Amino acid sequence: MPAPPEAPQPPPPPPPTDAMPPPAGAPVTVREHAPDSVSSNYKVDWSALDKNGDGNVSRAEVRASGNDDLAREFHVVDANHNGRLSKEEMKGWLR
Repeated sequence: MPAPPEAPQPPPPPPPTDAMPPPAGAPVTVREHAPDSVSSNYKVDWSALDKNGDGNVSRAEVRASGNDDLAREFHVVDANHNGRLSKEEMKGWLR
């Protein structure tokens, strides 16, 4: 009588990664670096962008402006990720 086939083995556990959060109370290092933009079209007329005059520029206002570079980099410029660009955030992009 032939031997029964071997049961399949479960896959090995994934290797540890650096993406794991540190344990509670462990020191955390935060680094800041300049964005790596590839555009040189950094000409912005704030009053023309801020169509509703609320002091911020929305993604829709950027798209409507036709500034493709800013539209493409919106997520990088929007440092606090609130969906609006402030003049302070724009200063970081314009340097």
